[in-house]
Amino acid sequence: VRGFFNQSRQEDQGLELDLRMKLSDRLQLSATYTFLDGKVRTPLTETRDTTYNNLFRRPDNQFSFALNFKPGKHWNFDLHWQHTGIRQDLFFNPANFYIAEQVELDAFGLLNFYGSWDVRPNRLRVYLDVKNITNRKFQEVYGFASLPRNFTLGAQWNW
Repeated sequence: VRGFFNQSRQEDQGLELDLRMKLSDRLQLSATYTFLDGKVRTPLTETRDTTYNNLFRRPDNQFSFALNFKPGKHWNFDLHWQHTGIRQDLFFNPANFYIAEQVELDAFGLLNFYGSWDVRPNRLRVYLDVKNITNRKFQEVYGFASLPRNFTLGAQWNW
């Protein structure tokens, strides 16, 4: 008998929550939370299996808070903090013939800012975007540093 069958079974589940509160006509607060769990079950025999987490670089827990302030009709400011929990990654170790080793990436939090001014509403917007205000050192991929504090100053023109 010929045929195909799945040897492994992927089991993922999660939860996402999103909260928005209007504190005043000019101020809004938002918060998010994500829980994620994923496992692969591979049968070894009819009565035994092996289970492991395969959601590499995806945290079990992630949450954020944002404060939006609109002091006038043409101004907008956002302050955003995001926490990324502990994650698993793979390291292909050259000292061990590049065999994959599971490693743990530390949790980190980032604070970002965005501000804009509509010079000509629906036509010209000038903005400033500052990422990683606190200049936090972190890794999204094992062995590779992420961007330090960085700024983007720009203008957006709509025809």
